[in-house]
Amino acid sequence: ILLVSVSAYLLRAIQGVATLMRSITGYDYRLCAVIVWLAFTAFTIYSGSPGVLLTDTIMFLVFLAAALVAVPFLIRAGGGWFAGIEALANSGAMPGIGRLLLIGISAAGISSASTFLSLIGFSVVNDILPEAESDRKKLARSRWAMLAVSLIVLALAYLNPPQIFLIMYFGGTVIAGAWRLVAFGSVWSRRLSR
Repeated sequence: ILLVSVSAYLLRAIQGVATLMRSITGYDYRLCAVIVWLAFTAFTIYSGSPGVLLTDTIMFLVFLAAALVAVPFLIRAGGGWFAGIEALANSGAMPGIGRLLLIGISAAGISSASTFLSLIGFSVVNDILPEAESDRKKLARSRWAMLAVSLIVLALAYLNPPQIFLIMYFGGTVIAGAWRLVAFGSVWSRRLSR
């Protein structure tokens, strides 16, 4: 269940970032999807969980600082939050700031994708495959699993047009459905509620 739902979120991240990249660069969506896939897959397979944790922490700090600085400006200059973002993205006077904002959102999407891919590798090695004899073998299995799943998700992103909202609903529904058993068990089972 975790593998399917996190793969759906990974697909959503690829499609979302590729769509943003297309709007920033003007490149074809499929090329952008391959570039996004290559960026987060190579990074995640190479650095593993420590690298993913580092980028997630940096992304949090960057977005926190940007939000604290940008929110008052966006609200005042653009006439509201959404209108301000749209005005920045389309502004002739400050196209660099609008593009920088979209690039930051893209970087956050790639950071999220690396987190999802890391979860997939961890889940496959610890929950699905039989126990490995050594940590080295476990790491190799995890990397192969991440590569295999990311290639499947890339194929889906490449062959299907972006349907980000629909995919988000699918992933959320799978997760919500999976927790139903745990919720009932925690109320009715003495073993789960200890």
